[in-house]
Amino acid sequence: MATGDPLLEGKAGSGAALTGVVVSAADALTTARSLSVESAIIGSTSPAFDGSVNVNIANVLSPKLASGTYYNIKDITVGIDGRISAITTGT
Repeated sequence: MATGDPLLEGKAGSGAALTGVVVSAADALTTARSLSVESAIIGSTSPAFDGSVNVNIANVLSPKLASGTYYNIKDITVGIDGRISAITTGT
């Protein structure tokens, strides 16, 4: 699309500062940011996300209860997320 502005059209220009121009693509963010997930799953990016490469957030279920074997179970409490949040043992 012709804009009449040589800098916006990818042509050599005078080098004057552009104002009011929206950049449609960038190589990286000026400031890297941390991304994390905290709910029924937890995870974060490392190193911080700066937009220059794809990142994955490896995630695991957040701990609610100590792993192990429970005997003489009296009550089991299940949270809204469907995970066991408490076990009461006893007779």
